[in-house]
Amino acid sequence: MVIRQQSRCFFAWVLALISLNLNSSFAEDGIFSAIIQGDVATVARLLAQDPSLVRAQDSYGQSPLIYAIHERQHEIAGLLIAVGADVNLRLAYHRFASTILESTLAYGDISLLRQLIAAGMRLDGALFSLLQQSRPDDEKKRLAQVLLQEGAFLDELIPFNDITMSRSLIFYMPCLKSMADAPYNLTPDEVSPCQGFEAFLLSLLDSPQGLEYFKEPQPELSGEALAFAAMYAGPRLLEALMAKGVDIHQAVLQARATKSYPKRYSSLLDLAFYKENIAAASFFLAHGASLDSLSPFLLSLAAQQPKLAFLLKDKLSLGYQAPQMCTPPTEDMMISFILDDAETSDLEVIEQIFKPHGVQGAIAVIAGQIGQRGYLDRQSLESLGQEGWEIFSHSLSHAHLPDLDQPSLERELAQSTQVLSSLTGYQNFFVYPYGESNALVRSFTQNSYQAAFSGDYQINHPQTDLW
Repeated sequence: MVIRQQSRCFFAWVLALISLNLNSSFAEDGIFSAIIQGDVATVARLLAQDPSLVRAQDSYGQSPLIYAIHERQHEIAGLLIAVGADVNLRLAYHRFASTILESTLAYGDISLLRQLIAAGMRLDGALFSLLQQSRPDDEKKRLAQVLLQEGAFLDELIPFNDITMSRSLIFYMPCLKSMADAPYNLTPDEVSPCQGFEAFLLSLLDSPQGLEYFKEPQPELSGEALAFAAMYAGPRLLEALMAKGVDIHQAVLQARATKSYPKRYSSLLDLAFYKENIAAASFFLAHGASLDSLSPFLLSLAAQQPKLAFLLKDKLSLGYQAPQMCTPPTEDMMISFILDDAETSDLEVIEQIFKPHGVQGAIAVIAGQIGQRGYLDRQSLESLGQEGWEIFSHSLSHAHLPDLDQPSLERELAQSTQVLSSLTGYQNFFVYPYGESNALVRSFTQNSYQAAFSGDYQINHPQTDLW
């Protein structure tokens, strides 16, 4: 009799636990559905019954507040904020700004942006995030003005790690490229085709006013800010820096910056040359910088770029021979192409550029983003594999791998391989997110892949380290 009663109690407890879990699951699904439908009353009722729903996550880790932002539900966003929604939530694949901020800028809602800033949303990486958004130009300009008014910083316009990557401001601001290609004897004012958002940013980058939006507009200006100025500022802003007491031609990147990047980018002149900022390079040379201090790598690079060679004319006219950056090409060399991230826009690139020439390459796929907004779905990847394209792993979530602990690193690699390995065309190669790795990351990729790829101005050869 006692045993039977204990059994009944046990089964009642199990049923209660199952019911609790089901009710919790239904409530989580319910709050996401109510937000999508704009049902303010239901959202308010669910939150009143269980305030912890504000921390609910869908299968991709997105919170109710992210849904409210996507659906432009201001009143619902206010309800969620009132019960403690995390206004600085950052998912793994958003490295430069929080997911909340990225989502808000993606939809261009200034009213919602101000609402979230008032609730404590941080603006780290805000301008760089805005730069990447596909919004109308005038709308991006208004968003940029709001961000700067609310505390964003101009020298965060581009993340500092981008110093060693080819994707730079020129990638996102085509007018900068047009300026770089203009005749040498014209000023930026005479050649700039920029409009709206780009013109607004460039006006700050070549104006003393731009200093108002630097993090530390003092003589002890940070190494990051000086580096940013060297890469993208015009002479008027650089003159304003000197007027503040910054010793331009003696400044080098501070230790906290150089610890993460190759030492060949050790001076401001190096950075100006590397990013082909002709105006800044000319300014530094006119104020005492010496070409003798320029690294051999950048001298060799500059000698092959017409605009930078123009600055080297004095050395070149004296018979100066720039060192060779790499060995001359031979007939047995091969060129390969890797498309990064597997975005939906890659299909247009393949159709318009690769197919007419009968060329295939590889696609570096973020496994956790397959089928998400802006990314190729599994069917598209399978079709490309059948057409001869190779599929490489680009991690599970595009996390910055050097920042991860060992279990997280193992998960990024193992789960990515698990998701991708059944696709036609999959090859056991890895592409480092952001092109960055460290000794621990390389040891893991060496154990898991045949080779791993980064990016630099180098040509591979038989002795190249495969990881």
